[in-house]
Order: sequence, then structure tokens, then C-alpha cells
Amino acid sequence: MKKMDNEIILGGIFGAIAVAATIFEMALNGFEAVAVAGGIKDISGTMVAVLVFIIAIKQYIKSKPKKAFEDRMNYALDKWCSENSNMIVRNKSIDGDAYGIGMKTDVRDFYRKVAITNKPGRFVQMPLVTRENYENGNITLNFSLNKSTFFSNIKDTDLTPRFQELNDLFCGLINYKFNGFASAGGKNKEIKVEIKQPIVTDADIARFIDVINTMYQAYLVSANLGD
Repeated sequence: MKKMDNEIILGGIFGAIAVAATIFEMALNGFEAVAVAGGIKDISGTMVAVLVFIIAIKQYIKSKPKKAFEDRMNYALDKWCSENSNMIVRNKSIDGDAYGIGMKTDVRDFYRKVAITNKPGRFVQMPLVTRENYENGNITLNFSLNKSTFFSNIKDTDLTPRFQELNDLFCGLINYKFNGFASAGGKNKEIKVEIKQPIVTDADIARFIDVINTMYQAYLVSANLGD
């Protein structure tokens, strides 16, 4: 802030202190008529500085530049990936066409201090993080299921019915928990989650991340732990 702004702040602080002191003084005098009249006179003069301070603060908050959508969304996604890094891997190899997140296929890595795993499988792909891609709604998140995560012990050659059962469970969870915000549908190994609402505010971003996190939790609950 400029020098004048600093003077306004100091004036507001000392003004507030003066008002409090005046009220305290009136209380000590038992709020007698003379004391109250003098106090009101003192407060009315001091309140000018306090009001100027309040107005200055409001103007400063309004004029303070907000972080761009891209910065806020990338920060939220990076934070979520970092918090779940024992299983989640940022897949930057597909950047340019989409934003990708991978998931390690050996669920036992979840319990390890130092993760050891084969190449991560594809977890979700979504539009590149730009305001234009997210501010109009109708955003598609493409989730993928893979054999290594869920059915590494199953010897069946045709796993289609098993994948479809998982698909239905995951879609049902999203449709129930995020009714009106997102809808899910899919076939076999692919699930599409449509975000119906624009993603603009921090609250929108938080709910968007919650959709991804809910799917991640569903993957962990359903993952195969066998040899």
C-alpha cells in the first residue's frame, strides 16, 4: 500500500481504540447522562477515521487481483496428486491434447513408504486446464479400468462381465453422490463422467477434485490384493 493508505490504517486502528476507550469510560461512570453525552460527542468525531479505514479496506479487497483460473486449478490438481502420490502419478506424456493422471497398478504400493511398481496405468484424462475449456460446463472426464489393478488373479479370458459390473458400481456412485453436478456412464473398461456445470470458482474446483477423489477411492476399494 502507499503512504496515504498506511496513514488511513493507523488512523482507523487508533480511532477504533479511542471508541472502545470512550465506551469503557462511560461504563465506569455508570452511563450517566453527562458521561454518555460527552462519549457520544467523542465517538462521533472518532468514527470518521474508522469509517474511512473500513472503506479503504473494502476498496483494497475489491482491487486486489485474483489468481487466474489456470493457476488455481493446477494448484488444486497438483496438491491432490501430491497427497496421493503413493498411488497417483501425473501423466505429462499426453499433455498437448489432454490433462492426464495415471494410477499405479499394484495396489500394494498404497501401503509402502517407498512405492515400487510397474508402469502406471491410465486413471483419468480430462481437457487441458484452460478457462475456455472449463467455464462453459459439459466437461468430460475419461476414466479407465485395467486388469492389473482389479483382476490380476483372474484367469478368465473374457473379463467383460466383471469390468461391466465395476463400471456400473462406479457410475452409480458418481450419479448418486454428485446428482445435478455430474453424471457418469460407461461400457466395459471405459467410464465417462460429464461435469454439467461450469468450473470457475474455488468452490467449483473443490467439487471437481472431489469427483476425481471419489473415483480414486472406488478404485482402491475394488482393487485386487492377490499375488
